[in-house]
Amino acid sequence: IAVGTIVSATSALLLKQLRHELRHHAPFALSLLFLFAYVSFCAAEAVGCSGILALFITGVLESHYHVTSISPSARDAAAVALKAAAHLCEAAIFAYIGLDLIDSLGAEEVDADAPPDNAAATATAPSAESGPAIATGPGRAGFVAFSVALVLLARLLVVPPLCMLANRFRSRRIDSKMGAALVCA
Repeated sequence: IAVGTIVSATSALLLKQLRHELRHHAPFALSLLFLFAYVSFCAAEAVGCSGILALFITGVLESHYHVTSISPSARDAAAVALKAAAHLCEAAIFAYIGLDLIDSLGAEEVDADAPPDNAAATATAPSAESGPAIATGPGRAGFVAFSVALVLLARLLVVPPLCMLANRFRSRRIDSKMGAALVCA
């Protein structure tokens, strides 16, 4: 948190000093925003801290304090670029999870050091090195199904009370149709 805060404060001051020069150079301002985020990640990793947490803090602080120092066109470009990157990363993560699940369902464990005639026996018998049974094979499908069901149940139990709580403090209310969409989203 400290590394992300320090990098964000430094970059906010730098962008404030360069505000007038950056008004006419939107690509340069956008590049600086991405560079500062990468610097916070690398600096945190270099000192043995969580780079992802530093990057998160930098992103939150940049969204609040850096946007006033860049031009509206750079602001719009940053919003579009970050939204596109978020969608691409989300798609890659879900694709990787799906491919890993499919791969684990069809994969057979074969001990490379075992003689060829013993390959069938080692493919069905779990080894001590393979870890818990849920980590590979059909057990993973059950675990994934259980996890999905648990997440859906948790959303069903948590979202409606939070919507009611939010409606107490908001002027724009969340109706039941929107609450159902939040549960299913």
